[in-house]
Amino acid sequence: QKPLRLGFLGKEWERKGGPFVLSVAEALQRIGIPAVVRAIGPSVQALPDSPLLQPLGFISKRTEMAEFVREVSSWHFGTLFSSYEAFGISNRECFRLGIPVLAPATGGIPSTFTGPGCGYLFEAHPSVESVSDWIRQQLTPYSRYLGLRSELADRRTEFSWIAAAQQLQEILG
Repeated sequence: QKPLRLGFLGKEWERKGGPFVLSVAEALQRIGIPAVVRAIGPSVQALPDSPLLQPLGFISKRTEMAEFVREVSSWHFGTLFSSYEAFGISNRECFRLGIPVLAPATGGIPSTFTGPGCGYLFEAHPSVESVSDWIRQQLTPYSRYLGLRSELADRRTEFSWIAAAQQLQEILG
């Protein structure tokens, strides 16, 4: 009853794959799935004019954490179709809130996915059709998607800064 929300988080719209995500929303529309892209970070002036793009500007996690959490929690999928990325903090922020992420298996992005249920890692340069088709499959039946979210939410402590510090401590001995 509401459009599917693809989330974009980051200041660099082009490098982090914003145009690709917008193309995925357009492809979903063509196959009968209403979709929008909710973008946190980029300046509104830097974004294309599209009825499917809902720019939110910058939301400070330091001073507007409740608003940030409310927004990201409303997404169906986070996205990070970056042309290069050392890690992908935005993925971990989504996982922490129980939001699966769609991303390519490039650079350091795969290291943010710690097992099944985190969303989906596509090949390095996926087609818009393969991403939109994967989303369609996850939504039918919708209970499958809800299960994915529920399982990820059950693992939220795995994605905390405390867990990351503990893992680093174990590595460093």
